Amino acid sequence: MQLYDFVACAGSLARITVQDMHQDVERVQVSVEQNGQVYATTYLDRPGFWDFPAPPPGTYTVYLRPQVRGSVPYSYPADSYRLLVWDPQSRLPTFRDHLYSMEASKGCPGEPIALALSWREALAPLPEDPPRWDLDGDGQTEAQGWTLQATFPTPGWHPVYMRLTLPGGCQILDTFRIQVEDPTPASLYLRRVPTYTLGTPIALQISLWKGLLSCDIEDDGSWEGQGILPPLPYGGWPQLPPYTFHTSPLSSQGYPIRLRQEICGRVYDTLLYWKPDSVRPPVPGGALQLERPPRCVGDRIRVRLKALTNFSPGEPGYWLNWQVNGQWLGYTTRTETTLTYTGTPFSVACLLIPPSGPSTLVGPLSITPTQSSPTALHLVKTCTTDWCPDWDVALCSGTRIALVLPEKDQHPTGVWRLTLPDQTVEWPLSEAPDTFYYVLPPGQNVYLIESALLLPCGTFRSVQAIRTPEGYSGRPAAYSEEAGCTPHQRLTVCAHENVPLLWHYPIDNGAGGFEGVRWVYADGQPAEVYMENTPLGSFPQLLAPGRAGTYLLYQIWAICEGRQDTQRLTLVVREEESAYFTLPEEACVGDPVPVRRLSPTAFRGSPAGLRWEWGDGHLTFDTAQVLTHLYERPGTYPVTLTTVSGGCTGRLSRSLRVLEGPPRLKDPLLRPQGLTLHFEVGLLGEGQVRWDFGDGTTTSALQGTHTYLQPGLYTVRLRATNSCGEDLLTREVQVWNERDQGPWRAFPNPASDLLWLEVPLQDEGTGTLLTPSGQTLLTFPVKPGLNPLTLPPLPSGLYFLRCRGKTYTGTLPLLIARP
Repeated sequence: MQLYDFVACAGSLARITVQDMHQDVERVQVSVEQNGQVYATTYLDRPGFWDFPAPPPGTYTVYLRPQVRGSVPYSYPADSYRLLVWDPQSRLPTFRDHLYSMEASKGCPGEPIALALSWREALAPLPEDPPRWDLDGDGQTEAQGWTLQATFPTPGWHPVYMRLTLPGGCQILDTFRIQVEDPTPASLYLRRVPTYTLGTPIALQISLWKGLLSCDIEDDGSWEGQGILPPLPYGGWPQLPPYTFHTSPLSSQGYPIRLRQEICGRVYDTLLYWKPDSVRPPVPGGALQLERPPRCVGDRIRVRLKALTNFSPGEPGYWLNWQVNGQWLGYTTRTETTLTYTGTPFSVACLLIPPSGPSTLVGPLSITPTQSSPTALHLVKTCTTDWCPDWDVALCSGTRIALVLPEKDQHPTGVWRLTLPDQTVEWPLSEAPDTFYYVLPPGQNVYLIESALLLPCGTFRSVQAIRTPEGYSGRPAAYSEEAGCTPHQRLTVCAHENVPLLWHYPIDNGAGGFEGVRWVYADGQPAEVYMENTPLGSFPQLLAPGRAGTYLLYQIWAICEGRQDTQRLTLVVREEESAYFTLPEEACVGDPVPVRRLSPTAFRGSPAGLRWEWGDGHLTFDTAQVLTHLYERPGTYPVTLTTVSGGCTGRLSRSLRVLEGPPRLKDPLLRPQGLTLHFEVGLLGEGQVRWDFGDGTTTSALQGTHTYLQPGLYTVRLRATNSCGEDLLTREVQVWNERDQGPWRAFPNPASDLLWLEVPLQDEGTGTLLTPSGQTLLTFPVKPGLNPLTLPPLPSGLYFLRCRGKTYTGTLPLLIARP
């Protein structure tokens, strides 16, 4: 079947789309012809499409004839395309993958599979009547729409039949085959590798799997790859993510590789072992880079090492030795060397010497002089070198350009001369500026800027032509399809999605670069746009609106002579996928943590659409509404659920605090002083403390004072709790009125060598001599009556005597005074 650029049905509208229009093109004549006869013609002054009544059935030639502006010193050739107009009485060919395409998600038996038919509106207007679907081959229509869901009971390939009616009555009939996965896992094995060098990345080859594959290389819980889709069956051996082994296998079986297949909500683990025939020690490697080749005798040459592997210069035991024309320069740790060009070609190499294992010679790199022209012109806020056209540059008059000479520090002597449209300037290289700015003169013209480098060995020139055409618009041709746009400037995105605003010919962005461009919606509200670096350069990123709907986005940019031009983009925003779950605020090490997914409420299909990140390096792809996870270490972990449906993503993160276990109470310090009790306790682990002083009063402070209303013996209970459990201590304390000095008395106070401790007749226990910081100096038993105590040789000062009896527990201050 022949492919046509445009397709139409007789009696309806035909469409011709112009996608690209350069800034030098003022307008394009679109002409539909057959055998030299013109059927219809029009003019377009910007990219877009032209709808017109379709001619009679047949094949027509469409000519696009660009008409350039008067100041442009060349012309563009006409382009020709083919238009097919079909008879409504005949069935159209399928035109699959040209006019329309079908996408279907893989599914499991009995689970919904998403089907979507996309239409290229650049080739023909979108049919008003959506496609009709026969899902079981009975000739009846079971569904209608551009997107739908179908369920198949058994694994295998299932045919579905599509009927699409175009305006004018033409019909397209097509059959698609939908794959339903077999939930049985595949038998996995690794391909044999004879030799492996430690420290070198290797991508292990594996047999074809089913569903989603996750791999944990060395079976250490790190999971280097998660949710990997199987490749096409005819694409050769699939590969696991690159991995570097740093030690020889610990097991005689080899390196353990854990593989996990996730099929239809089920998980199947396989543990394989990879053992190469031999394992070599790591070998250092790298490459030499010449910063800039020399031109004359005496030029400075800088050579540096790059892309170093298995080598850490500056670390103990790592050395380098540079070699120039076979002569070694000596051991060093410098990764670059500066040489002087003597007039003859020479070679440079470098020996990498690790602390152990073999050394590696990098190079040699041959160095010869260059005769190339020096690069001097850099356009301010314009385009990168890869995107600039290879012919002259068109700019607005008054544009400020920058001229630089990157190699000025390479040459010991010389002159840099710039020949500009209205002046000539030159400097000795030692005095030359890093950047020279120049403003293009007003008016329409073609200017030549010459940059000359005058050296002792010759003169090197480069010339750049710059046009300032009349009426230059700086119009971008069209948004690039690499940004996801369809040719007619329509983009479908998800709510809150970042969208790169790429277009063809980025040089044509108008005066002032991207700073002269702004984006607004039809209601006048500015769009949220920011700059971001991409592999293609620095481009704007649009933050899509948060509400679903269709938006008109206008790009407005400044052009020459203070004028403005616009470009329209239709933005279709889909609902953001929801993600919501609950989990406890605290959990314990080793205990299952329950997590309940509340949104999306019903998720059926591949587990890849539900991704759980537990914050400890583990990932789970599971469609279950309730999951559990075990943590091995205490800490605070972010738990994140990411949902993907229809290309849109939802994400929610919650914080979980994992505790080591129940708290543990240290021995509390209780010191009564009259009716006031001084209390303090330490806590091992996390938790909350609660004191019960036995008189109906409680507190959660770790330390403080409590005053009783009546003297007597009180039971003090101390409880520490957290989500993992509790710890409980009970102590008894005796408080008294200050005038009673307590039931136990110590005298004399101050004391020097001998101390008497008086204990009531109904009590007995122990006494402990403490320093002011609580350190125990001496513990002794006491009985009812007078108990003598010979004091140890202690320095003079304040001490405490802690009394523990049957009916009294308290602490007495004691002053020791040595003569």
